[in-house]
Amino acid sequence: MSQASTARLVLITQSRDDGGHQTDALSYQRVNQDYLVVATNETKNTKPDWYLNLKSDPVVQVELDQMSFYAHASAPTGKDRSD
Repeated sequence: MSQASTARLVLITQSRDDGGHQTDALSYQRVNQDYLVVATNETKNTKPDWYLNLKSDPVVQVELDQMSFYAHASAPTGKDRSD
């Protein structure tokens, strides 16, 4: 039996609290040219810190495989959003 692997990236955001950097390893899915991550906080009723950070400052650093690049993060709106 084979196990499916989960694609992961490292997202680095600027902390909205102290201006430092916050690093999170997240599962992602590639959608066209975009990298899609889902802002879930397991059993908590709040958004994860990395999501709140990027709402405050949408410029993020992404590390994936041997690449590292800056990106502009955004949340989907309208018909692209799934609640």
